[in-house]
Parts: sequence; C-alpha cells; structure tokens
Amino acid sequence: MTAGHPPAGWRERQTMLRARVAEILMRPRTDRKRIVASQTARLQVFGGYLLLSGVLVSLGLAIPAMPTEHAAAWFDPVALALLTVPTIGVAIAAWNRNMRLLGIGTNGYVWAYFADIGLWFAAWDGVRIEDTPVNWLTTLAGMAAFATVITRSFGKAMLVLIASIVGCVWMNAATAAEGLSRELIATGIWPLIFAGLLLSLAYKTLETVREYDGARALAIEEAVIEAGLVARNRERARFDALVHDRVIATLIAAEPGPQSDTTITQARSALSELDRLASGGTDGATLGGTEALARMRDAVSGLSDRVEVRVEAQLGADASRGPDPEVPDLEVPGLEDPGADDSGPVSYPSPVVHAITEAMGEAVRNSLRHAGPEANIAVLIEMRSRFVRVTVSDDGKGFDADAVPPERLGIAVSIGRRMALIDGGWGRLRSVIDRGTTVQVGWSGS
Repeated sequence: MTAGHPPAGWRERQTMLRARVAEILMRPRTDRKRIVASQTARLQVFGGYLLLSGVLVSLGLAIPAMPTEHAAAWFDPVALALLTVPTIGVAIAAWNRNMRLLGIGTNGYVWAYFADIGLWFAAWDGVRIEDTPVNWLTTLAGMAAFATVITRSFGKAMLVLIASIVGCVWMNAATAAEGLSRELIATGIWPLIFAGLLLSLAYKTLETVREYDGARALAIEEAVIEAGLVARNRERARFDALVHDRVIATLIAAEPGPQSDTTITQARSALSELDRLASGGTDGATLGGTEALARMRDAVSGLSDRVEVRVEAQLGADASRGPDPEVPDLEVPGLEDPGADDSGPVSYPSPVVHAITEAMGEAVRNSLRHAGPEANIAVLIEMRSRFVRVTVSDDGKGFDADAVPPERLGIAVSIGRRMALIDGGWGRLRSVIDRGTTVQVGWSGS
C-alpha cells in the first residue's frame, strides 16, 4: 500500500468517517459535566436531590394551610416563588452535576427562606392569631440548614439551623395570641435537636467521602509516578538489549588492526542508537520525512492487521499544499490548532516523531482494546513541512470522555501529557457512545 494508491474501499470508509466526525462537531455544546471521579461530588448531587424532595414534600403538606390567614394576598405567591426559584436551580445543578451552580442554588434557598420570614411581618395584618404555627413556613425550618451542609461547613449549617428555628419561634411568638409560651419554646427545641442530629450524620458522611477522595487522589498520583518508573525500567531494558545485541556483537567482531567496513558500520550504528536512547530522543537530532513516515507506519502495522493506514504526505516540492480540507479538526475548548508553516526543509525533530508515534500507538491500542471486535479502525497520517497530524478513528463502542476516571492513564499520560511536553505539540479527542472515537495528535513547528 502506497500513498498514491490507497486500498479499495478506503475512500468510501474515510468519507463516512469524516461525515460522522463532522456531524458530532455540528452538535450544540452543553455545559453538562458528569463528575464521576469524585465521590464527594456524587454525594453532594444526591443531597441536592434530597433537598428537592424535602421541599416538595413540605410544600405538599403546607398546601392545606393556604391561603394564609391574616396575611396580604401577595404573601403566598411571592413566598412560594422565592423558594421555588433556587430549588429549581438546585435541581438543574444536580442533573447537570454542576457543583458551582449547586452552591449558588443552596445559598439562594437559604437566603430566600429568611427573606420569607421577613416578608411575613410585612404581609401580616396585625390581628393576633389563635392557632400556631401561624403559617406554613415552619414546615420548612430544617431545609435551609440541610441546603447549607451540602456545600458548606457543619458550623455554618448549625448556625443556619439555629437561625431558622429562632426565626420560626419569633414569628409565632410575635403574631400568636399567647405570645412566647413554654409550649412554643418546646416546639422549637425538638426540631433543633432532631435536625441537628441529622445534620451531624450528613456532615460526617460527607467528611468520610472527602477523606476517601483525598486518599484516592494520592493513590492516583502514586500510580502516575509508578507508571513513570515502569517506563524508565522499560527503557533500561532496551539499553540492556542494545548492549547485548549490538555493542557486544561489535566488540566480538572487532580485531586488532584496521577494521572492516562492516564492523565500522556496525559500530557506528550501535553508537548512534546508544546516543538516541541516552538522550531520550531530545538531543536535537532530526529525521527525514521518509524515515519519520516509515516509523509511524511501522508502529501501526506492528500492532494489528485490522488497522487501515492512509498517508497524505507532501515531502517533495509540493509541500506547500495544505492538508486535505475535508478532514475536520477536533475542537477542544481552550486549545487551538497552532497551524503550520509551509516553508522549511522536510525534516522533523526526533522527539516530535517519537512522541507522535508513541501517542498514536496508544490511541490504536485503545481502539483495539475497547472499540469492539467488529469495529473498523483507520489511521490517517498527514505530513508536510513543519507539520504532522495523525488521526486515529474507529466506529466502535465509544465512551463518555468526561466519565473517564483519573486512574486511567492511557489518555491523560500516554497521549495528552506526552504531546504537551513537546513544543508545538497538541492532542485532541472526541468520542460518542455507540458512535466511535477519534483521536488527533499533531505538531506544528516554527
């Protein structure tokens, strides 16, 4: 297979692949983030749903008490609206797993509840009320404290609880016929104790989960360090193999006096390979376009014969032509394609070729491992002067990129971090469940 003669059926498959990627890119973006790596976030989201349920149940119990007697007609709708708006915000935040919006919604609910208590005095007609509680706000006394404990500290939640209970007792005492009585004080102490115990339990659960998340983050960090050690040990094994296969063989072949051309060539090859491994590919050496392309194709062909490879390379005088415009760039917020310079020799820094080859290999391995046995996997290599872009696409199972736990290092370390460590390097990923995955890595030199 050559660059000028692609295999039969490739053009149709590539066209379908490009159409699918373009369709994905045309979909409207959403701010929804599924935060699955943090158990604390999960528990806070669950707390948001509990708050929503508690408010709905409490309001359901309060409906028979409406309209509120001895209050202006505007009190009930205004008070309900003040509580409903932040509650809806909490529901939206929980559904979208948006922690910032969840914090805003819970804070808004707390302030709305205290605002309703203040509005009661403005709406009250001044007539003493025989029955207590004097209005339906008392059924929601504990909800404000629970909203606080979801995203704030236990101390702030207890202050809100005490302020809520005191506000309800004060509201009843100021407008009830009996004023402040022992019975009224007792009705305030009981919910204070009961709700305080529930708040303690909720906060302790959150703290335990936060400790778990901290330990998990530390374990992930240690796993990254361990992965680096494994990589260094693997490189050391390559040194050992090189010493055994080339250095020792060269020494054995060496004889006193002038050496043969074969021995000299073998020695130079061994020294060159030792220099390359010792520098980790960062010695400033360059590779010609043909050799760089050969390394990339060899890296793919050595993995599986299921992978189809196509090359669009301008390594000669026509290098000024840009890459195929039909191939869309995968867009990631905050990351822009630095573009390409059409001038300059057709050669590439050795660390660039090494990084792209390794990242491409990891992307292909991920597709082989996760896309499914029936998935089609294609690799498109685009090369021109000071520009390389490799696209690895499959039409397999796909996955939710936001749901990848941090301990899975293949994407973050083997692709993302590897490309970020080279000047001009970039990497992008787009995946949709049941629609496949596309990974792009590339480099643009200055």
